[in-house]
Amino acid sequence: MEKDLMAEREKLLENSIPVYRFQPDECIRLSELEQGRLWLSDPARFNDLWDLNLSIKDRTGWGPYADAGPDRLKSVFYALWDGNPSFSKAGRVQAGRFYSDDLLGVLENWVAPEYVERKPGYEENQLIQAFQDRMKQFGVACFTSDWQNRLMWAHYADSHQGFCIEYAVDKKKIAVDDDSPFQPYQVQYMSEVPELCLSELLFTPHQAVGRYLATKHVDWAYEKEWRLVSFEYQGECAPMPKGMQISALIAGRKMPVALQAHLRQTASRLKVPALKIVDEHGKEKLESFEKAGST
Repeated sequence: MEKDLMAEREKLLENSIPVYRFQPDECIRLSELEQGRLWLSDPARFNDLWDLNLSIKDRTGWGPYADAGPDRLKSVFYALWDGNPSFSKAGRVQAGRFYSDDLLGVLENWVAPEYVERKPGYEENQLIQAFQDRMKQFGVACFTSDWQNRLMWAHYADSHQGFCIEYAVDKKKIAVDDDSPFQPYQVQYMSEVPELCLSELLFTPHQAVGRYLATKHVDWAYEKEWRLVSFEYQGECAPMPKGMQISALIAGRKMPVALQAHLRQTASRLKVPALKIVDEHGKEKLESFEKAGST
């Protein structure tokens, strides 16, 4: 049975990318896996103060059109806005659901011709605040590409007393499903945390939102993070997205025996292999409990 599960895992990973999520030594974390759901964290609770908290400024005046007048940005955006189906309800689904009703309302007021005529140079602060508020509504599931990451085991799996979940991910299926409230991002690490220009969010929202949601300081580069962002769920469990499934459960080296038994039972019910870490010629590798001779 275990041999068949290992073969199925290998076949699954041939056409998928493995990512890993570390968990503490809590039975409830294993029990939740059987519900086929995924926890989406609230970024406000992240331990990195700058994660999903980039500064947004209006730096348009620094560009080549600085002498075009303070409302040049509005005028150009209105040409894009007027009659554009991307800003309709149906279009927002295609656009990754970034534009919420509240954000669209602020945009509509800001770009309206009467505002340009009656209030020249109207402050962009309200619009910037609306973008920042929208960014705070996303939920995030964080993963790594490296199950051997010692710091991750130490920080997120109680120094190997917890466990690690291996997921097989088909990024294309997640990204192209128009009905999916999820979007995958590979985190980029920078020596200086950047700020976004308001014009980036107005004219290239996909790229700007990606930078906002997936840029961290280089101090965090050891995490090798890949994250899944939800536009609908935050601080709660969500149904597992299409293109993603659990492919194995990995026990920490110091996992309590009782929790090991729970992990193996959970893996059996999920029909995925339960793995443990063994040393072979000075290197770590994964083996099934049965092959490793565990009882």
